[in-house]
Amino acid sequence: MQWKTHITTTLALTLPLVAASNEVSWINVGALAVGSLLPDIDHPQSVIGKRHKVVSNVTRTAFGHRGVTHSFIGIFVVYGLMLFFQKNYLAPPTKWLPFWLIVGYLAHIIEDSFSSRGVHWTWPFFNKKRKQRLFIYYRTGSLSEYLLLGFFMCLIIVELYLFYQAAWSHIIPVDVQGKIGMWIMRIQTMLYF
Repeated sequence: MQWKTHITTTLALTLPLVAASNEVSWINVGALAVGSLLPDIDHPQSVIGKRHKVVSNVTRTAFGHRGVTHSFIGIFVVYGLMLFFQKNYLAPPTKWLPFWLIVGYLAHIIEDSFSSRGVHWTWPFFNKKRKQRLFIYYRTGSLSEYLLLGFFMCLIIVELYLFYQAAWSHIIPVDVQGKIGMWIMRIQTMLYF
């Protein structure tokens, strides 16, 4: 998936979670967007890889593309590093930045799971590619990816309209929003050591 499709898909799928948790801010939305790009640091031609060439080349040489950065180990390492960085160097308003970054990171890996190449979630323990494709899949740069991009762009526009009109309750009932918000808060509290 290309960077623009990753950002668009991630935001379309996760903005309702941010809204339900009452944590809508540019910091959290930015963390989602950066998190949706971060796993591709292992590809020197990716948007983030071009900006951090040394890290990209070292990661690709050591682990290959869609290796550690597209696995559970990568998720835990990135979350741990972000949590350490946030606690030691950032101000209190960024308390949930590591959480939303890792939500974007996880969304990226889920999105790549639907590509024709798939991902190795359990790298390095079980490093086998799946033998068959998922029922729904796409190829990077193909028409199917551009159709996904268009669909999720339209979805973001609808979500932003509903958010700014304070009309989320037309789509998600208020009690369900409250339960989602509580669920997210519990996960955040559990993950914030």
